[in-house]
Amino acid sequence: MRKIISIALCLLLVFTIFSFSATRPAKSSPVVGVTNTGGVGYRSSLDGDLIAFETLESEAGDLNDDDDTNDHIIRYYDKSTGSLRNTGVIGYYPSIYGNLIAFHTLESDLGVDINNDTDTADPIVRYYDISAGDVVSTREVGEHASVYGNLIAFSTYESDADLDLNNDGDKSDHIIRYYDKSKGTVKNTTTVGENPSIYGDIIAFETYESDAGVDLNGDGDLTDHVIRYYDTSTGDVTNTGAEGTNPFIYGNLIAFFTSESEADSDLNGDGDKNDHVIRYYDTSSKSLKNTGAIGRRPSIYGNLIAFDTYESDAGDLNDDGDTNDHIIRYYDVSTETVKNTAAVGENPSIYGDIIAFETLESEAGDLNDDDDTGDHVIRYYNPDVDGDGLSNEDEAIYGTDPEDSDTDDDELPDNEEIDLGADPLKSDTDNDGLNDGSEINVHGTDPLNNDSDEDGLNDGDEVTRGTDPVKSDTDGDGLLDGEDPDPLTPLPAEVTPTPEPPRAEFPTLWVLGGAVAVVAVVLVTYLLYRRRTRGAEEGPYV
Repeated sequence: MRKIISIALCLLLVFTIFSFSATRPAKSSPVVGVTNTGGVGYRSSLDGDLIAFETLESEAGDLNDDDDTNDHIIRYYDKSTGSLRNTGVIGYYPSIYGNLIAFHTLESDLGVDINNDTDTADPIVRYYDISAGDVVSTREVGEHASVYGNLIAFSTYESDADLDLNNDGDKSDHIIRYYDKSKGTVKNTTTVGENPSIYGDIIAFETYESDAGVDLNGDGDLTDHVIRYYDTSTGDVTNTGAEGTNPFIYGNLIAFFTSESEADSDLNGDGDKNDHVIRYYDTSSKSLKNTGAIGRRPSIYGNLIAFDTYESDAGDLNDDGDTNDHIIRYYDVSTETVKNTAAVGENPSIYGDIIAFETLESEAGDLNDDDDTGDHVIRYYNPDVDGDGLSNEDEAIYGTDPEDSDTDDDELPDNEEIDLGADPLKSDTDNDGLNDGSEINVHGTDPLNNDSDEDGLNDGDEVTRGTDPVKSDTDGDGLLDGEDPDPLTPLPAEVTPTPEPPRAEFPTLWVLGGAVAVVAVVLVTYLLYRRRTRGAEEGPYV
């Protein structure tokens, strides 16, 4: 009976554990290269070591000490120190450049009429100076700020500003403007557009054709969003003619995503027009490029375009058996290849090759250890954790350790071994007794050839004996080290072998011998003839 009771209790315990675990989303498997900041937030913006983002107090508590949890607060994370900083400033859609974080703040959140228009209903562009710890208001109505240098670009909804900013007789448009913080002045481009992104003198943005009243892509309707850009140095507006949303500019490239249904084109060649595909426009060549990669919300730096992809559009990208997640991927313009980080996340921001993003815990598990899965948490991805020049994905292919730049501890980084053709998993590729790193960096020998100087001794033996592994005759006495009984000491002059004179070739000896024989035969024949002739002349003896 006791045995039966024990078995029953064990089964009940297993069932209880299983039931409990089934009610909680499991954490996604750790992805190599992903660092969890633990900071609750979303809409991240990365520049250098700093990741700016906004945090909803309802997920993280009262962050500005106003005794409520209804606000959105600007915070930032320093990758170099691993520290999370709270500005305590209410704001939305942060954009960071250097020590400045630009954003917009709703007057209704502050209960203050910031721009003195007798209401508290406007979004106002402000910025936070990290070095000074001060928040500055531009007092300009606008949202979706983007900062570069001294310029903050933003879009203003005319009805919020109660102004007809493009002089078209209405107050229903979104207009691109920018603020110069060095002068404290605002510039109105009078150009219809939203979601600006600034780099240098160029502000990229999207324009809804119905707002502009113009067919910008020439397809005969006014229902599309089209990418355009404004040059602050000349005041010129350029129309790319490309359907797209959420532009992001870096250098000469403007990345964005395009709805296939809006473009009326199958951009990724899968036989339908239901996807969102990443494209980019080159302002220098005035050319449009299609990556063919399914994704949204791109961010670009250098040749890399980071974006998020919803698995329901592209399949299971993190091998967790479902297609319910958003996954961070990136496209390399220089190689025209797509890389999958397999990291669950959305809204990426890239700087260098580091990608910051937000992760919804319901897709990845509890990331901030607060025993729930209802938060958004900021994380970032490093494609080359150990800095050895091989991406984490390539290291998986080669079998090397993505967190160790020298997997086999031979003093030669994994990427250099692969470039040389050496084995990154074997410290002594050619089995000569020297590790690959010492062959390259110390002895100058070939890690792929165990006898670099071809003298009959392997490189390890030469180093042990003190001979030169890259010189076949160390002592210069004419004998290879492998044949020399004392390869470090030249032979004495008196016993130095004297080269033998060249011997006659075999055919020459035969010719000379034959000539002598012929002469001898002729001479003997002649003497016998002379004797016989003389005897005949003298006659017989009497």
